[in-house]
Amino acid sequence: MRISTRLILFLVSAVVSVMAIYALVTISRTQSRMEEELVKMADHLGMALSVGVLHHLETGDSAGVAQLLETMERYQDVVSVAVFDRQGNPVAASGLAVTATGDGQTQVPRSLGGAPYTHRQRIVDAGGQAVGGLLLVITGQSLRSRVVEARNHILLTILALTIVISASIIYFARRHLAGPLARLTEGARAIGRGQLERRIEVAGDGEVAVLARAFNQMAVGLQRMTGQIVGEREYIRSVVDSMPEGVVVVDCENRVTAWNRTMTERYDRDAETVRGEPFETVMPGLVGTPFMDELQAVLGGHAPAAAGTSIRLPQDSERVLTLTASPLRGQEDGIDGAVLVFADVTERLRLEEQIQRSDKLAAVGQLAAGIAHEIGTPLNVISGNAEYLKMEHQGGEELQTIVDEVSRISDLVQRLMTFARHEDPKVEAVDVDSVVASVQSLMQHQMRRQGVEIDVRIEADLPQLAGDRSQLQQVLVNLVMNAWQAMPDGGTVTITGYRGVAPDDRSVVVVVADTGHGISPEQMPRIFEPFYTTKDVGEGTGLGLAIVQRIVEDHDGHLEIRSEVGHGTTVELRFPACAVPEQTHG
Repeated sequence: MRISTRLILFLVSAVVSVMAIYALVTISRTQSRMEEELVKMADHLGMALSVGVLHHLETGDSAGVAQLLETMERYQDVVSVAVFDRQGNPVAASGLAVTATGDGQTQVPRSLGGAPYTHRQRIVDAGGQAVGGLLLVITGQSLRSRVVEARNHILLTILALTIVISASIIYFARRHLAGPLARLTEGARAIGRGQLERRIEVAGDGEVAVLARAFNQMAVGLQRMTGQIVGEREYIRSVVDSMPEGVVVVDCENRVTAWNRTMTERYDRDAETVRGEPFETVMPGLVGTPFMDELQAVLGGHAPAAAGTSIRLPQDSERVLTLTASPLRGQEDGIDGAVLVFADVTERLRLEEQIQRSDKLAAVGQLAAGIAHEIGTPLNVISGNAEYLKMEHQGGEELQTIVDEVSRISDLVQRLMTFARHEDPKVEAVDVDSVVASVQSLMQHQMRRQGVEIDVRIEADLPQLAGDRSQLQQVLVNLVMNAWQAMPDGGTVTITGYRGVAPDDRSVVVVVADTGHGISPEQMPRIFEPFYTTKDVGEGTGLGLAIVQRIVEDHDGHLEIRSEVGHGTTVELRFPACAVPEQTHG
């Protein structure tokens, strides 16, 4: 029940109670006054009658007494009148019969409709001697009728006042109390529901209006503070979502409570779908790893922060992630959970590898240049002498072996010199199909002898490349040579050229694929290292892919190798298309 309704009921009940008590008190006082008036009237009548019958009693005139009593019967309230002599014997009586008792008393029959009032009075002479007695019985009927009429008037008046006062209270309470209180209550509930823009309109200067204005000021303050909190929260969320690292927050029960945009983009799960889920369920690839033990230590308060752990997740094997966990501090410096950071260090590791490889290549280049210079002249002398001896002695298998081995060493020296010189490309517009055709013409005849075919699939109207023609030709020769050597039992080398697939991709892609024995996963990380080869001893120098990678990088290109043991190897080269006008080659 509303407070205004309870207040109205209380006030109306109080008014009715007061009016009822007032009515009872007024009626009781009126009744008392009627009884007093009845007594006074009996005294006055008795006094008047005793004076009237005194003479008749002294003279013994009973008839005169009787005549006087008959006159008294005319009064409305007189029920019976009796006069007695000195001995108490009735002299005359009027109205109801009056009986004298044996002890000199009189008895009035109680056959009246109400409670009559009996008045007894002695009749004395001038000397104060009693000459008789008087008995007067009156009912006060006229007084009672006036009392009833007055009581009814009082009751009607009080009832009318009660109705008027109650109606006034109800009207006043509803207009000035119930209505404002209802608006105040509804406004407070709206503010409690978060509708901080709600305002309570209560006119006047009363307590309710003051309270309404206080609520409005509180709502304005809450709205301002809430706006600041929401703004700060959105700012923090924007900062966290803008971080390139993935950020995950878990509670003490290891359930996800926050998940930033990087994690959504990386694992294709938004924050709403993972919130409340166990972290082990969301990231099953981490189960059983040392990082989970470190996370439990952080949640248990046994470690300030987990050291970075590098890992490759099964669902994201192309990335190397460094995972760190830091305690989430709550009130009184307690631990409410942990903040997990997934940093993608793949590019950093790639750059570090490139720097290491560049340093290694520089050292190898310097070493190769020195070796080539030191052994170049002796090799020429040995080769010349061997050729001369061969001509002088008309052949000789041993001399031919010396010439062949010196030729192989000279080829190695030439490769070392090429690797060590690292000449910048002479950029020009190059047709991919012409470079591929020259490589095919150069190598096709020898490869067919071993059952290896070259299948060329160049897309029509392929854009030109901006590069060094001879270096690009060297790249394709090295790749085709590697593919040839990977198929000792024969096979097919497929050279494909096409445009980039994406609408905004202005690149030219050249793919060299073979059907050879492939490269094992253990060998893949080292294939670009100088002098590392998967071929048998004496069949390769280990410089081919290192030279290919350096030439591709010098052309701002990208190289990717995919291989599967027993199913061959695919090398994809991606170069930027030529930005200069195309040249026509005849």
